[in-house]
Amino acid sequence: MANELLKNNHNFQEFMNARNKGAKFLLGKQNLDGSYPDHQKGAGTYWGIPLALMSTGYNLQAKKLFDWIRKNSVFSNGDIGKTPESDRGYNYPYEKAWLIESAHRFGQFDISNIGMNFLRKFWDKETGGFFSATDPEILHNKSDVKMDLWVTSGCARAALYMGQLDIAIGAANWMENLMKLQPNYPDQLYTVFTKSKGLITNSDDLVDDVDDKFKFGENFRYILNKNSKVDQSFFHPGIAGGFLSLLYMATSEVKWLNLSKKYMLLAETANDFLFSTLRAGKTGWCAALLYSISGEEKYYKMAFRIAQNIIKLQSKNGSWSGVIKKEKESSLNLTAEMVIWLNEIYQIMKKR
Repeated sequence: MANELLKNNHNFQEFMNARNKGAKFLLGKQNLDGSYPDHQKGAGTYWGIPLALMSTGYNLQAKKLFDWIRKNSVFSNGDIGKTPESDRGYNYPYEKAWLIESAHRFGQFDISNIGMNFLRKFWDKETGGFFSATDPEILHNKSDVKMDLWVTSGCARAALYMGQLDIAIGAANWMENLMKLQPNYPDQLYTVFTKSKGLITNSDDLVDDVDDKFKFGENFRYILNKNSKVDQSFFHPGIAGGFLSLLYMATSEVKWLNLSKKYMLLAETANDFLFSTLRAGKTGWCAALLYSISGEEKYYKMAFRIAQNIIKLQSKNGSWSGVIKKEKESSLNLTAEMVIWLNEIYQIMKKR
């Protein structure tokens, strides 16, 4: 497949060029003290930046950011980049997971270990999932607290990088159970679970909490339709499948590889619109991982397709600004994330 694409004048260099342009945009936004604009709002404004800088070789700038985090944004309870309570969304632990993973991969073990101790408080040992909550200290009635597939997947990925296999395998078991409960897969993927109700599929339960800060459209949180022509959570197959692929690499247990492929079944037949959005970035990463493991051409083609679509939405200044179309205001975290996924895809798929 690689040779075929190269014959057709496809050049993986464009992946690297776009990645580098995005990284340079991030460099230009870094403050002299290592921080980034709006840092007072918490980790939600910079969670993806450390790994993006590391991935593109800007280690001094990444270290400068970690030094700032260490001095200004690590709290006694282990929270990293604490966000004012009024601004927190249900994805709060997910933001921490990115910082924990990047700190550990960069050898900033004081940050990663204290952060992981905090993140573990969101984990439910009984089911293996992570509670989507704004504060682990207020998880009183845990049976009604929601667990989201993407939040659990992100937190589990951090746990895996930390070497905490009990959490990673527990989360994988939760994902396996979630898949077994799906009523209409792969046409639809339901993504929210509670201990009291199980997989949330009843239309009466598909409602946003009053304080939800992470809203993008009707039922965005709860269900992904493969034929949707409006913005939906097309990151779900990728973030779940990508974590499971990494877990397979760590454990050599084939069932995790098979489950990764199963989560990607929806993506295999999803419509063009979903592939054209930046939500597909994680799915491109997973496809590249699966290609590197299995050598199956369908994953190669999927990763290549998504990378090209990501590049189409890049602004001239190197940033990304909107998940469906370019917008006026650049997004630091969206730019950081696209840099990360382009780097992952490029590293696997480039001509060797």
